[in-house]
Amino acid sequence: MKRISISILAIFLFLTGITYAASPQFEPDMTLFEFFKSELLREHQVSDVQNWRGVLVFRCWGKFREGLFAKQREFNNRIKVTIEEATYQETDVYLLKFFVIDTNKVTETAISKKNLNFVYRKTTDILQGKRFEQMITVIGKKIKCVTSAEGEIVEQKEVKMGKEIKDIYESEALPLVLVTFPFAPNASYETNVHFNFAYTIFPIRIDYQGRETISVPYGTFNSHKIRINPTGVLAPFSRNYVWYRETSPHYLLKAHRHIWIFLDETWELLSIGKEKKN
Repeated sequence: MKRISISILAIFLFLTGITYAASPQFEPDMTLFEFFKSELLREHQVSDVQNWRGVLVFRCWGKFREGLFAKQREFNNRIKVTIEEATYQETDVYLLKFFVIDTNKVTETAISKKNLNFVYRKTTDILQGKRFEQMITVIGKKIKCVTSAEGEIVEQKEVKMGKEIKDIYESEALPLVLVTFPFAPNASYETNVHFNFAYTIFPIRIDYQGRETISVPYGTFNSHKIRINPTGVLAPFSRNYVWYRETSPHYLLKAHRHIWIFLDETWELLSIGKEKKN
């Protein structure tokens, strides 16, 4: 697993100051879990939701760099996404799991069932025969990151924020959370998002962009397009869009994230499936 250092971008943003969004206006009109449990299985005419779960598979490709002067790297993966219900430290959560099919990497993002806010992000990988784990949590005014190898802590980091931020979504999970977005002209929301590559929380604005017809490996669809962009100093350097199927269920078809020189990433839907629960 890559242990990503705090980027110069993050330091710059803290030095210049960030104004965080107030409580989000985003009010889901259906639960994310119900979407995976019922809507996706209905696509395959599966009624046994107790023993089966829905699965989304995406192709994810692009390029990234870990720091301002780091070498740019390319990636091209297939990612399977599932969801489960769980409890973490007395908080009821959804566990969104991202399995990189072509490697051993698994990312587990816990989000609150109450408001879909970020709770933790845990990444597990096997490198050179060793099991690495990285756990990122937001506790009060701190972002805490703990990295371990074979169960032993090898690195701990804490990033202090200017104040406690209560309304935070996780950047990788957000496109899936927004399947519940009210797709309507002029729909617009402001909230905050955690970017794991910089251990930083940014204010963002979510805007409905209209309808488009797009093609992805899973097929050609009429879609709703949404823009998700940071506000403030980072806004001119970011272009982030997501597309959802126009008719219900509004599953994610495509996502594109571009953040200055650090990240240029595209997700496209490969397939919708089902799998037996363990």
